[in-house]
Amino acid sequence: MKTLFIIAGSIWAVVGAGLLSLGVRLLRQADEGGALLSSFAPYVSIENTIVLLIAFSLVVGFFKGRFVLRRSAEREISRIQKIAKPSLRHLYSFKLIVLIGVMMLLGLSMRVFGFPQDIRGVIDVIVGFALLQGATTYYRAAVVQ
Repeated sequence: MKTLFIIAGSIWAVVGAGLLSLGVRLLRQADEGGALLSSFAPYVSIENTIVLLIAFSLVVGFFKGRFVLRRSAEREISRIQKIAKPSLRHLYSFKLIVLIGVMMLLGLSMRVFGFPQDIRGVIDVIVGFALLQGATTYYRAAVVQ
């Protein structure tokens, strides 16, 4: 069981780190014409706006991870603990797999429909940091086992 929790947490952590990195890169590459960057342009420099957007995204991601993804991870942990002989096929419930698929489709649709880079960057940083927060729940469960 401990191994399953480490694998599940590592998947969340790797995906979260990838999204966080992608989000920061998108924000750094966004031009002044971005939806969010242009809103702040008259008041704050582009560089400072990017820093503020990253900070804002990290705060929102922290709370999303702490209060939403943590509960999701705790439900999965509880479900796995109730299985007599859990294996890798028990790693995620069907419901969570569907949710992951929907989130992936949303991410892909943002790219396909041409969402501005700064908005995609903010969303990726939020989701990435939230996934990192959620991963810690799996790691804690592995330590307790």
